[in-house]
Amino acid sequence: MRRALAKARWSRTNMMAHFASLPNELVCEILKLIQPEDLENFAHISRNVSRLAFPFLNEHRALIRKYHTLRNTTGPGAIAIFLSTIIASPCIGSYVKKVDLGPLMESKVGMDQANVCTQEELEIFTTAALDSECLKRPSDEDVLDEREFWSNEIRDGNEDILLAILLPLLPNLAALSVEAGSTRVDWYDSAIEQASSAKKPTLCKLADIRLNPRGEDGYHIAEIQKFCALPSVRVLTAPKAFGTDCLHELSPDTNSGVTHLKLWESCIDAKPLHEFLRCFPGLQSFTYSYNNDPYRASHDAFLIRSSLLATCKATLQNLTLLAPSRRHTSFTSFMGSLRGFETLKEVYTEWSFLISETRHSGGIQLNENMPASLVWLKIHDTKGREKSQYEKIIKSAQYAKEHRLQKLKWLVFGGTRVGWSLETIDRGLRKTCTNMGITLIFSPYAPKSGD
Repeated sequence: MRRALAKARWSRTNMMAHFASLPNELVCEILKLIQPEDLENFAHISRNVSRLAFPFLNEHRALIRKYHTLRNTTGPGAIAIFLSTIIASPCIGSYVKKVDLGPLMESKVGMDQANVCTQEELEIFTTAALDSECLKRPSDEDVLDEREFWSNEIRDGNEDILLAILLPLLPNLAALSVEAGSTRVDWYDSAIEQASSAKKPTLCKLADIRLNPRGEDGYHIAEIQKFCALPSVRVLTAPKAFGTDCLHELSPDTNSGVTHLKLWESCIDAKPLHEFLRCFPGLQSFTYSYNNDPYRASHDAFLIRSSLLATCKATLQNLTLLAPSRRHTSFTSFMGSLRGFETLKEVYTEWSFLISETRHSGGIQLNENMPASLVWLKIHDTKGREKSQYEKIIKSAQYAKEHRLQKLKWLVFGGTRVGWSLETIDRGLRKTCTNMGITLIFSPYAPKSGD
């Protein structure tokens, strides 16, 4: 064993001696071929290599500052300019870690197509589209030649097709933020979906995706599911998502690695949302709040809870489920017991979702309905209730702390209709909570999950 270790050390030393004997010109040629992410480490091989690598490192750090984040705030054509740069110098794509885009340029009737890109750029972009493994034209578009089809799509002036060509050329991309278009016909979401089946590793480091709404128009749930198909994605945020009567548009075979899913102010029918949540077996944090229009979609807190319990009861740690800010009778559904969740630490939800107010419910029973792993319990009150009802919950929390919920530390009442403060609650209850290690908070604002 010692002889083998000594031989290995001698081999490494001998190899370094041979490398040190290389002429400086050859070392410089090697430096030109080093991948950007390896250049810093390679420069520490020896003092001579560090000296020779100095100008390369300066250029490397300048490229990091210039290309770390791609934005289209400079105006129309920014994506086309950057795509041209990447195609001419593919190594620059390795420097992009984040893409943060505002509204994408879309073709309009009467638009001057001559200003979209030059003929030379059109040929370059068309060739790149043909070479991409992540772009597939629709099956009903077989009339045109392949090259002619992509040329026409690019010539139309929609920046989403350029973004679809660009994204697979960014091997180190970690975060993507993009704004919804005026239509549901986008190329970049399909490109991300196809990246998971590409022969060449594509978008393997893309972990954080944010799908921003354009005004009141967010992404459709079927589009969001395409982004979930990429194995590397862990955080997916899509405010103002929507989907009504769309169960047939969802793929039942999607299995996503997303661990944090955030759907704020969204409007999705209960059954499609139930089917959608089945795609996330490793979900750790789920945030869903209904938008302020209760008539656009059906909502069922019990069905959401059932879907999460069937899919990720062993992994879910944070659950936020909120109703619209205004009162409406259709949002008073009791979600049922959360006791089956094994790792749930934080719950933030509506009073009516958490506590059944029916005549035969048996009253407030946190000990029976909450998981033993619970640390934070945040209750949002949109109705405004008597002080005695708040005191009943506090007593129930104290009883649960003595029996099953030994980890419970925070009890928060939030919402603009909370008409009571900590000082108005019975002094004996407050003292008991303090002695038991439960912190009581009454807040007029609605804290987000994690506050």
